[in-house]
Amino acid sequence: MNMASFKAKTDVSYTGINTAPTALFNRCSKGIVSQNNNLKAEKLYMKDTWFGIMNRNMMNRTYLALNKIENTAIGTQLLGNYENYDVIENEIILNEGIGAPYNGNPQQVLIYPAIGIDIKQFNPPYNPAQTFNILTNTITIPYWAGKGIGNLGANKSQLISNNNIYFTVPNGTAVPQVPAYDPSLFGIFNSNCNDMTIENNLVDGQYSLLNYNLTFSKAFYFQNSKQMIISCNRARATKQGL
Repeated sequence: MNMASFKAKTDVSYTGINTAPTALFNRCSKGIVSQNNNLKAEKLYMKDTWFGIMNRNMMNRTYLALNKIENTAIGTQLLGNYENYDVIENEIILNEGIGAPYNGNPQQVLIYPAIGIDIKQFNPPYNPAQTFNILTNTITIPYWAGKGIGNLGANKSQLISNNNIYFTVPNGTAVPQVPAYDPSLFGIFNSNCNDMTIENNLVDGQYSLLNYNLTFSKAFYFQNSKQMIISCNRARATKQGL
């Protein structure tokens, strides 16, 4: 298991040569865990790692770019208070999320659907000096449930732009038949956000009629969010666009 964890107030930097073919973090529970640091992580390849790059209450700058995170329940998480962050040109391929056996049934109860980029800011006051950028990432969801970008409590400092999110459920994939399973796919999910910008993003669903009928797919979803700026986005083959 390869894992890096930092909690001290310091600068931490990880830079790989490229994102392929060698997995620098392979079969880990968590790839990088960072708290109260300035983190730079770029050109890393993580494979079969449940939680990729996990960040909490970072200092002045968090920079995550050109990483590939494959078969993960959370690609990267930004939790708590931040000064600035950039999440740019990462490739994230999700797994089926975190589940548990149901009543002896080999099918699972889905406890926590997978999320590509998980943002939980908790409604900080707007500061024009702060910038929070989620730009040109590619996120693939090959299962019946999950979120490309999950966005909680963001404000005007945040920009989500030019990201591509693909729902790629293979033909013939069985939907678990248990009461607690919710086969919902979200491209960009927003809750309790205020005055932020979402522009030039693509959420691409399935043209397979079977997959389309069995999946409750939503491209851009807003819950208790106001004064949002939504511009030049595209939704293709999802049940609900906006």
